[in-house]
Amino acid sequence: MRTSSFRYGLFLGVWLLSAVAAAQSVTLSLDGGSKEKVVGRSDCSKAFLLGWEFTISSSYSEACEDLQIFVSSSKEAGSGCEGGKEIGRVSTQDLMNVGSRFVELTNFGSWPGFNKDDTICGGSAETVVTHHVCGVYSVRNINNSECEKKTATTLSVIYKTTKPKTPTLESAEGYDGEAMLRYSVSSGDYVSKVVLYGKRKSVPTPEEEMGTKAVSSSIDTFRISGLENDIYTFRLKAIDEVGNESELSDSMEVDIRRTYGFWDLYKEQGGGGGCHSAGGGLLAGLGLAFLGFYMLRRP
Repeated sequence: MRTSSFRYGLFLGVWLLSAVAAAQSVTLSLDGGSKEKVVGRSDCSKAFLLGWEFTISSSYSEACEDLQIFVSSSKEAGSGCEGGKEIGRVSTQDLMNVGSRFVELTNFGSWPGFNKDDTICGGSAETVVTHHVCGVYSVRNINNSECEKKTATTLSVIYKTTKPKTPTLESAEGYDGEAMLRYSVSSGDYVSKVVLYGKRKSVPTPEEEMGTKAVSSSIDTFRISGLENDIYTFRLKAIDEVGNESELSDSMEVDIRRTYGFWDLYKEQGGGGGCHSAGGGLLAGLGLAFLGFYMLRRP
């Protein structure tokens, strides 16, 4: 293994399950145990690492063939796992070593699906290429000493250079010095965050970035504080997991102003601000309240 090459954090963790003979299999997983990962233009020159861990169940004695890692693409479909291109291999001897090991796969830019139909890894074209990664291995059955070939589960590595769909500002509410915006993003675009842009209507300044929020669902809210009480215009941009940016959304105006509670409204309607004003409106109100209570108590 080359120690000088870039070790990108795509770990295809490999575990040989050791429950019963019928359930024995190699399971591949990406970082964090997921079955899917999105990559972009900046990943074309990187070499991925495959992590593996081999465990023998009581029904099998040893690995009898290398673990071969294959990849096929949505643009060049192979026939089954072995119909793709081999991008890595773990020897039988290495498989039998105790503990976890890593093997470096071929450069991502050399995977199938590129340099076809004007699709070049890292090029300017907007495209989506889905790569299917799987493994083939053999283990010896202790009952008949025969080697049984098995196929690992398939993972998806998605090369994506397309822009996410433009987000939508659904509604907005203005309060004293802050705003609450409700927005939606496309659920199939791998959007990881939204960026809010805005400007004051009364001040002739250009639109500026006002905040960023991680996206946890396709419909969410964005709260921003520290605003001047004025009319603001807001727009949103979506950014996916590999940095592709959407167009800016349509704008929405929000009136940022002080909201009034009961006491503020009372004073605005001519009521006093303290106890000495009770002779005007407050005592009358209390008197009416007492009268109503008394009437309710009568049999």
